[in-house]
Amino acid sequence: MKKKVNIVHVGLSGIPHSKGAAVNRCLALYAIFGEDDYTVLAINNRAMHAPTSENKKTVKSNGKIGNLQYLYTTPTPFRANSFIKRRYYSFIGRWNEIVLLFKLGFKKKLDLVFFYPDGDFFELILYRFITKLFRAKLITHYVEYRTSFNHYHAYAKFNDTLFDKYFMYFTDGIIPISEYLISSVKKKRPRLPMIKIPPLSDYNFFDKIEPKKTDPYFLYVGSALYFSAIQSILEAYKLVENATCYLYLVVHGNGIDSVRTAVNEHPKKQLIKIVSNLPYAELVGLYKSATALLIPLSDSLKDEARFPQKIAEYLASKNPIITTYYGEIKYYFVDRENALIAMENTAKLLSEKMTFVVDNLDQAKEIGLNGYKTGKAFFDQWSYKEKLIDFCLTLRNNRQKN
Repeated sequence: MKKKVNIVHVGLSGIPHSKGAAVNRCLALYAIFGEDDYTVLAINNRAMHAPTSENKKTVKSNGKIGNLQYLYTTPTPFRANSFIKRRYYSFIGRWNEIVLLFKLGFKKKLDLVFFYPDGDFFELILYRFITKLFRAKLITHYVEYRTSFNHYHAYAKFNDTLFDKYFMYFTDGIIPISEYLISSVKKKRPRLPMIKIPPLSDYNFFDKIEPKKTDPYFLYVGSALYFSAIQSILEAYKLVENATCYLYLVVHGNGIDSVRTAVNEHPKKQLIKIVSNLPYAELVGLYKSATALLIPLSDSLKDEARFPQKIAEYLASKNPIITTYYGEIKYYFVDRENALIAMENTAKLLSEKMTFVVDNLDQAKEIGLNGYKTGKAFFDQWSYKEKLIDFCLTLRNNRQKN
């Protein structure tokens, strides 16, 4: 009987129940590994879910979704109100994770370990030690340049600086999301195995959902923490003369109150709708029914290095995206061919693209269909199946030879 390859996820917690780009990316990548040849286990070492009645119905301490097995090493998946309990859960979660990894190692069920950084740099050193001990290969997700973040205390800045400077010396391979991140790693470890994978989505799922007939609307979906992007959209929307196209903002996370305040002060506030906490199928329905989808990027280092998850989902809708000529955009898109691209992130230039859509609906639809083709080629999770499996098996086989 053929021995399966055992894959374990560590680092980021909340898989598979949490919402957000990081969890969606992990789920998309891990779904590629079929059950016939692989086992995939996601270890969650943090209690991070709010103890709401809805969460208590859906969030379990362990289970299986598709090919993915998951478990929480904490006493409960739910975040405690007490500081002492939170510290206790954190300690127990990390300790149980270490014990579990050692058990898997001794049972020879630790072949590939995927690390998604979401905490302390020294976690990586621990995972490096364990994978070295059991001759497993460690693969690190690299999706943002952490030094570019706004830091609220000195240790966070110190931790992120350590990561960007040194993480590449403690891993066997990486999955970077952008050319900037590839370049930053190659300057230090030019021969480190890597496979570039942009944001991913399951286009088969999108294709099953039909658009609805609604009033025309522009759509933005993202975290309220990216308030500057929302501000850019609101300023541009002021300049769009056609008053029949609504603006929908689907936002989540801290900062929603700031978004509400900005909308209440907007001259077109009666045309703007704020939505949050939508089921994913409903969100996809909004994508599919939108007139155009908005994702302006800035010329900041943060936007140069990252690549928003929403782009993959936007393209799957078959509707045109409106963005700016920064970061990864230039490697995949051409203005008025497969996207509408403002050369700078200004209200005037963004509003011109929004007005173009309203005035040229047929041409905009054609641009959206071309964007879908680009998405199928580069942003559909299944388009990376062979490349990712070859990458992982090559690393594993090198381990067996050593």
